[in-house]
Amino acid sequence: RSQEYIAQMQQRGEEDLALNVSSETFTGELGSGTLYEYGVDFFMGDIVQVENEYGKEATSRVIELIRSEDVNGVKVYPTFSAFMQ
Repeated sequence: RSQEYIAQMQQRGEEDLALNVSSETFTGELGSGTLYEYGVDFFMGDIVQVENEYGKEATSRVIELIRSEDVNGVKVYPTFSAFMQ
């Protein structure tokens, strides 16, 4: 009987994990004038609300971050994974 319970719990876990499959990834840019700062306001793995230049919003997870610094300043390029709903 306990084997049946374990099998049911494994099935339920797999179903719950399937709900969090990412459908696409996309990269953004945080300019020097942005209100949010990586390592202070958000971190790797955080779920954040993002908005593009056309006003389209999505709930996404931060999965990668590229930080670039040159004579013109620092630029931050996060990569996000959008969730299927």
